Amino acid sequence: MQKIKTTQIGDTKHVFSFSGEDMWEVVYNEQQYALRDVHECGLCKSKKLRLMAFLTEKGTKQYKYLKVICDNCGAVLTCGRREDNPKLMFYRTTGQGEDRKLDWQVYNK
Repeated sequence: MQKIKTTQIGDTKHVFSFSGEDMWEVVYNEQQYALRDVHECGLCKSKKLRLMAFLTEKGTKQYKYLKVICDNCGAVLTCGRREDNPKLMFYRTTGQGEDRKLDWQVYNK
């Protein structure tokens, strides 16, 4: 079985597919992908965003992560993986409860 999901990052739509042996496994695999639509930069409100993949090495460990980068102001929104479940991806956030928001960072050159 397979399910298709479209996520919009700025003006670009990204199509992802999730598969599994049965409906439960398909839905479970989709839930590991916690990325929601990001329509604009959290700092300058531009829709000129791009999704980029990165690989960083620290000592003997490798870290795979994604970033949403604003082409207008250079702000960065990092999407990480949990160490205890590397399939689970999520945007970095700040705040608690109703004050929780995406943690856009100013790019420092």
